[in-house]
Amino acid sequence: MKKGSRNFYSWLDDNPMIEIHTVDYTNDPAVIAHPKFQEDLAKKAFEIYNLKI
Repeated sequence: MKKGSRNFYSWLDDNPMIEIHTVDYTNDPAVIAHPKFQEDLAKKAFEIYNLKI
């Protein structure tokens, strides 16, 4: 089952901006509550909001 283009996978491969974790990590309340995560989440929200204007 193909879900992305070759260009997308080339961009994704070894990209230091991308992190892939298990659901146990991403849904861990301690990880979500960490200040660094909150800061990154806020930045992304503003980026998305600005793109939709």
